[in-house]
Amino acid sequence: MKLRDTDYLYATMRVRVNEKSLLTAQKIERMCDARTAEEAGKILSESGYGDFAVSSFSEVERAICAMRADTMKLIAEICQNTYIAEVFALKYDFHNIKTVIKAELTSSDPERLLSDSSLIPKDELLRAVRAEDMSALPEKMAAAFSEARDTLAHTGDPQLADFILDNACFAMMADAAKASQSEFLQGYVSLMADAANLRTAVRACRQGRGAEVLGACLVSGGSIDKNVFLTFDFESGFSATSLAAAAELGAAAAKGDTGLLEFERELDNALIKYMQSAKYVAFDERPIIAYIAAKESEAMAVRIIMAGKLEGLSGDEIRSRLRINHV
Repeated sequence: MKLRDTDYLYATMRVRVNEKSLLTAQKIERMCDARTAEEAGKILSESGYGDFAVSSFSEVERAICAMRADTMKLIAEICQNTYIAEVFALKYDFHNIKTVIKAELTSSDPERLLSDSSLIPKDELLRAVRAEDMSALPEKMAAAFSEARDTLAHTGDPQLADFILDNACFAMMADAAKASQSEFLQGYVSLMADAANLRTAVRACRQGRGAEVLGACLVSGGSIDKNVFLTFDFESGFSATSLAAAAELGAAAAKGDTGLLEFERELDNALIKYMQSAKYVAFDERPIIAYIAAKESEAMAVRIIMAGKLEGLSGDEIRSRLRINHV
């Protein structure tokens, strides 16, 4: 049954209230200018992240994970459309699968590196792997797990395994977005796929890899014809799209004329700008989707700032790594 705009009225109201707790541009500036990691951490504590030991980056990650769990708990409480949260959770499932597969190859314990933000609880995933029983996983996820594991075992190339899992991840995100019946969410997933393919193509060009190799690495679900990537014609292929600025930077980075940092940042900025269009919507699914994306962008900013503070970087050095503010 298709949900009506009014079915999102309560959820939108709750999200609008919670948007006030998002890190503002002013707070981000204060964190960048903080003299120490401890000072920056206090700003986070005042913004709903609770108390944590900023001397350890693992503690910063724990605080981010707790924030993400709170966000998803809120969405589950207020939104009937479960497919929306699924789109954002799937990348953590595939992160966990990648971690488990690589840990098997090195005979190491992956547990401390697994995310709690996945659809499949990490303990359940570990039980499935140890019991050699993938029935607890969705069919596409289980199939990708087996294919990636076999590929890594036979080739020893983790990148090939990652490409298999990335393609399955985008396929499942596209399925969930379609099931959500939200054109806005479907557009976001399509834009993410285009951004992922542009990132892959630029890196392939820098590494001197040809179209044949690149073709096996591109994910499905985007709106840009794959021939654009295979011919490495980034600027003209993206000229009329929201990724035009990123493609221009990517073309320069592909030739080695510039580094990847500006290009990567502009890719993320294009995704943030897409979500910002929901800011002026009175009520429907778009503010809920944009709120989850804003919390994800906030997590990225927190990670960049706190890592920079712990490394002793200056405020300006940290700012050069940040994406535009979502708020």
